[in-house]
Amino acid sequence: MKKIIFFLLFFVQFGYSQTEWFASPMGTPTGDGSITNPWDLQTALNNTTDIQPGHTLWLRDGIYTGQFDSFLQGTASQPITVQSYPGEKAILNGNTVSYTPGPIVPNPNPPLVNPNKGIYNRVKKFYWSLDPEGQADFYDRALLNPNLNQNGLKLINLPKPAVLNPQGGYVHYKNFEITCLGNFERELTLPNFFRLDGIYLHNSLAVGNKFIELVIYNNSGTGISSWKNSGEQEFNGCLIYNNGWTDLTTIRGHGPAFYVQNQTDDVKLFKNNAVFNNYSGGFEIWSAAQNTTIPDYVKNVDLIGNTVFKGGGAFSNWNFATNVILATDWSNPSTPANVARNMNVFDNSLYHSTDYSFTGTSGFGTSLVLGWNSNAPIENINISNNFISGINDAIRFNFATNSLIFNNNIHWGRYVYHQPDNTINCDISNWTFNNNTYYTRFANAFRQYGAPFIDRNIVQWQTDFSIDPSSTRLITSSFQEYTKVRAFDYSNNKYLVTLVRRNGQNVALDIASQVSGFSIPIGTPYRIIDTENYHAEASLPFSNIYSGTPVIFNMQSAAYEMPQNNIVSVKTPTNFGCFIIEFDLCTNTTAQLNLPNQTCVDTGSLTNLAQYVSSAPNTGVFSGIGIQQIGSEYIFDAAVAGVGTHSITYTFQNNTGCPFTTITSSITVVDNCLQKPYLSQTYFNNTDKFIEVKNSSDTQTINAGNYYLALYENNEATNVAPTKFINLGTIAPQGVSVFKATTGGNLGYVTATDWSALDSYDGVDDIVILTTTIDANAYANRLDEFGASSFNAFDDNITLQQQASFVRMSCAPAMPTPIYNQEHWVYFKDTEVANSISLTNAELGRHFDKPLIWEVTNTWNEFDIPNSSPAINESYPDRSRFVSFTNDYCTGINTTSCLTGYGSFEACGILLTTGIILTINPSTYIKVFTSIDATAAGSNLIVENQGSLIMVYDCYNGNCGIDLIDLGTMATMQADKQTVGINGPYDYVYWSSPLSTAITNPTINQVFTFGSTTGLFNPNRFYLFENSLFYDEAATYGNNGSGTDGYDDDFNDYNPLNTLAEQTAQFIPGRGYATWPPINDTDGYAISFSGEMNNGEVTVAVYRNNSVNGGNPNLVGNPYPSAIDLDILFAENSTLIEPLAFVWGRAIIDDPNNTNTGPNQLNYQEDNYQIYNPTMIIDPVFNGNIPFNSEGILASCQSFFVRTKDPVGGYTVTNTGLIEQAGDLVFKNKMRTTAANTTFARLNNAKNTVLLTETHNDKLWVNLTDNEGYTAQLGLAFLQNATTDYLIGEDVKTVNGRKYNFYTKSTNEDLIIDVQDAFNENKVIPLGITNTSENAQMMFTISIPKKEGVFNTQNVYLHDALLNIYHNLTNGAYTFTTNSAIIDNRFNLVFTTNPITFTKQVDTNEVIVFIDQNTVKIISSKKNITSVEVFDIYTANTSGMLIGKSGKVNEKEVTIPVGEVLFINVKIRLEDGTLITKKIRK
Repeated sequence: MKKIIFFLLFFVQFGYSQTEWFASPMGTPTGDGSITNPWDLQTALNNTTDIQPGHTLWLRDGIYTGQFDSFLQGTASQPITVQSYPGEKAILNGNTVSYTPGPIVPNPNPPLVNPNKGIYNRVKKFYWSLDPEGQADFYDRALLNPNLNQNGLKLINLPKPAVLNPQGGYVHYKNFEITCLGNFERELTLPNFFRLDGIYLHNSLAVGNKFIELVIYNNSGTGISSWKNSGEQEFNGCLIYNNGWTDLTTIRGHGPAFYVQNQTDDVKLFKNNAVFNNYSGGFEIWSAAQNTTIPDYVKNVDLIGNTVFKGGGAFSNWNFATNVILATDWSNPSTPANVARNMNVFDNSLYHSTDYSFTGTSGFGTSLVLGWNSNAPIENINISNNFISGINDAIRFNFATNSLIFNNNIHWGRYVYHQPDNTINCDISNWTFNNNTYYTRFANAFRQYGAPFIDRNIVQWQTDFSIDPSSTRLITSSFQEYTKVRAFDYSNNKYLVTLVRRNGQNVALDIASQVSGFSIPIGTPYRIIDTENYHAEASLPFSNIYSGTPVIFNMQSAAYEMPQNNIVSVKTPTNFGCFIIEFDLCTNTTAQLNLPNQTCVDTGSLTNLAQYVSSAPNTGVFSGIGIQQIGSEYIFDAAVAGVGTHSITYTFQNNTGCPFTTITSSITVVDNCLQKPYLSQTYFNNTDKFIEVKNSSDTQTINAGNYYLALYENNEATNVAPTKFINLGTIAPQGVSVFKATTGGNLGYVTATDWSALDSYDGVDDIVILTTTIDANAYANRLDEFGASSFNAFDDNITLQQQASFVRMSCAPAMPTPIYNQEHWVYFKDTEVANSISLTNAELGRHFDKPLIWEVTNTWNEFDIPNSSPAINESYPDRSRFVSFTNDYCTGINTTSCLTGYGSFEACGILLTTGIILTINPSTYIKVFTSIDATAAGSNLIVENQGSLIMVYDCYNGNCGIDLIDLGTMATMQADKQTVGINGPYDYVYWSSPLSTAITNPTINQVFTFGSTTGLFNPNRFYLFENSLFYDEAATYGNNGSGTDGYDDDFNDYNPLNTLAEQTAQFIPGRGYATWPPINDTDGYAISFSGEMNNGEVTVAVYRNNSVNGGNPNLVGNPYPSAIDLDILFAENSTLIEPLAFVWGRAIIDDPNNTNTGPNQLNYQEDNYQIYNPTMIIDPVFNGNIPFNSEGILASCQSFFVRTKDPVGGYTVTNTGLIEQAGDLVFKNKMRTTAANTTFARLNNAKNTVLLTETHNDKLWVNLTDNEGYTAQLGLAFLQNATTDYLIGEDVKTVNGRKYNFYTKSTNEDLIIDVQDAFNENKVIPLGITNTSENAQMMFTISIPKKEGVFNTQNVYLHDALLNIYHNLTNGAYTFTTNSAIIDNRFNLVFTTNPITFTKQVDTNEVIVFIDQNTVKIISSKKNITSVEVFDIYTANTSGMLIGKSGKVNEKEVTIPVGEVLFINVKIRLEDGTLITKKIRK
């Protein structure tokens, strides 16, 4: 999936180039406007530098909250487009503060500017009047001059008048929504009311804009305010509804759908819009100014094809407002006339309810009003081909001079109102009326205003005024239906349908017969959207299929989208419906891209790629490697693409506004359509050197003279003719040729051609190529290459002394390839190559590159070799082979699940076919270098307990980690783990998970079932150690009242997973978990981890703190389904952590009790942790045979503690509670090992040396054991390049808080692991013992449980200085009794009975240390004391707790308070630099 997403993103960026830009709700001001790094909307609308005429700004899906100015500026010929991205919907939400409307409460701090009241005068406590146009004028001026003053007040922070405020022109705004979401106030008199129009057009630069298929609803102001300055505009296909506000003081609604003026000579066009249910009217083409001095600014407006109904319906369900008014209220004859003129109202549907159950004669709203003030008669108005209805007065002809045309209209209402003839500015005889149909309730329906009214019938109307000669009047009851279907201008799949049916029944409508040029194919899905329930129905699927028959429209549905904060609005009666029928022209299941299967580099470029596309528009974009666009034509250049298989994508929109659809086809490019050889193997063994070349063609022979081997040595220039080359000769299909040095000859089984150039070939800074020429262009003409400049074939952690072989993997994506890539080659030891009957690719002269198949015959069969009878193994898998399984396979031999096993193996990649089960049994492994394909249904890869799945490459061929394991939705992977040695209900096991975070993987409670009954895990004893919470500064007190430490101060580091949210989370790779066994389980238990396994790099955040005492413990875990090598983990993270691991192994088999030190009532022994560093492990009970031995192999599913390092130079300020992330601990595949995965929960192991020869250094383990069998252990190692001083990473300090501390005193630190320089028999190693138990009189033995290297023959003596005894520990243990709690000067390890005298760093200056109550006193009889540090060594931590310190003393006596302690270690520095350490028991 990741690859697919990447590819689509590549396409979008490639296709859009620099003319298309992106904004997103998640965009930022610092974005670059690309699809992957979009702008926020306001930044985009400000950007007139990048977004130029002709460009498109795509709005990605989601909600954009704010009020937005648009400064974009296009041109008439190259407009800018701002629209929702295809298939997505952008919503502009102007409500920036959502709240719940409440009661009327005076505002104690009214705003300086209220958009509905004016500018506030704080002295006189009222507002100067500020009409909406004045607000916009101030706003425009404030944009130009932020320091502008108005009535002494700066117009800063003036509220924006609308959600969208276009300030520039020639921009097309398309297909998004403009609204106020959430709660907001609609009542003018309430203090929280804030008027906000949908769109505000006022700026004189805002001309030439088009607003196409917008949905503008639920705004607290006018839907669209199009003021006089804004000039030419077009609104087309928009829905405008539920906008406006109320005023309870005047009992009326405000806010029409459109408020329109125009003082320019350009036309404002309103076409195909659905306008309804706003708080005021529909179209107010109007000016309320009575005394304006500006003439003619309500003119040049066209209304064409709109459906306008229920004006004012949001405020009242009976007292409606006018649907359309064309008029002004100018009344000052001393100023130039401001009259409404030059307007066309064509083909509109204007509806108000005709429900005559109301008995009133007025107040129900008028559909069309022409003229208002007698001083401002309308002029040059054409009203034609409209439907006009209303319960009372559907139309009012008020004041109009000549040039009023009213033709071909349908009127349905009670009366037709008009002014008296020849009154001021109303000359009816000059009107042009004809061919109209009037449905009226009364015969005398032409009502003339006056007192009283004068009512005329149709004949009188025609006769008295010489008007309307061919028109007819019919009774309203004879009206039956009206139908109007209008095609959208900018979408070819949508139609606006207006239906009026007197009977209120559903309508079956033949859409095709209603629309000229209707071309929707039969079989196209469609949906019908009731505009009064728009959002609920616009989100429905296209569930209907167009069959060419009439479509049913539901007139009786009561579903209705109420205005926000409204309880009075109702839906129109069932006799009316306004619908959008939308056809799905986006779905395309037949489109295909059919490229040729194969082409060639030299002859294979494909032109006019559109010819390979069928059933799709030809306006799409091709993308992929090798695609080029020349003019309007796309070509595929095979030479640019290169050899290999390439995926080519064609992306298109099936229809305007549709999401992008992609279809793909693959094409394979071969080199010159001829099979080429490739380098398949190299071999070095001192004087034996070989190069192997493979011909992988099944049919073609490589002829002599076509290709050459050439050698460039020691960084030799490659732009000259090679001096060392050889003709490749003839190679048969599927054959190989081998070339060898003339020296050597130890591989007698190989038939090879002598090539003397190999005699000096050593693989360092050398390049071997296959080429077609041997001139100066030989390197440029190469087709394959091994090695590169500054290349050492013997890098990659291999100590070979030039004894190695590299074999080309069959998993490599293309062979040959002119650029060397080391990851396509795998290493074999020379001993593997020397075996001539191995049946692997390691064998020189034998190379297979097609899949090796495990057959139903339980044998390995080569892909292109027929099975023999009886079946035999034709080859064996090796790390260079791709292996496919068509039959079940298990690695174990005579295991429970696999009676007949076939052994561990390596492969470069594996494929499991349908239904195949691949089982890795205990003590076996499968090692895969690149990838696993388990996509086939029913395939199952099982890693049983103590089995290992090892992956080698973290990344390969551009894919990394879990992308190299392709697990299908119907396939499974499983890793099992069995605990051992569980002997009680409190026996913790420290777990980690091998599962990745794939969304399909199980949660924690699906692996460990939680509960309170037998067999379930107690969630209060299942912990995730929170590395980020550990901080230990304070000394806490355990049950025995003694000072203890080494524990988190507030005990929140162990987090029990006792909430559902925690239990239903996924395992965190690389983190550690600790749990008791299932309830009442004392025998051990098994856990199965089923899902996608971790692979490649896994990172874990690790932490440190600035506490002096606490250390930096972090619980991490092996994240892989295989064992790992801790030594490699330490090396990879050497700057982050100490090379030290603490592994819980329950070495002391006792339950937690109240005698062990710790912060709880019951505590475990600290000796339960084994301590490992790369030199050795301390494991006092099992003597090198618990969880892992000194080779550091850690089992899968095992977690352990590491310690992060403090910052370089340490913390300058300490003990402030600081916890910080030290970095990310990284696990890599290189840590995974084929060593037996048997170290989980106290099992032993040794490293399986596959590549390296194991060497043992000189090591010695020494045990101290009491008469009850309790053992403490220390370790000594003698290494050639080590130092005798204490060194972090080499030596390990004793772990304080144990029952017995047993350590060396060869340095100034007490060491539990002491690494010395090279061994010599004059070494003297002083020993120390601290007994923290309550047993004063004890018998002990000192013994050697394990030894390595020189100590297998070297005697080791224990010198008891108290008794002056030399005891040979090689021959047996030494037993002694003591009642001392601290023994620091009695014992030494020596290796001869006459060692060089050892000078101890104690007491030579007669320093006395003692405890007096809760203070430590230090007295030096000779030299001044310069500094003292006092450590509590009873505490349970690895470095001791610093409990007292005194610096710059320069006195002979020092007193330091230490509180309640049992054991302390005092370090005293004297003025001559001498360091003295003394331990004291209280």
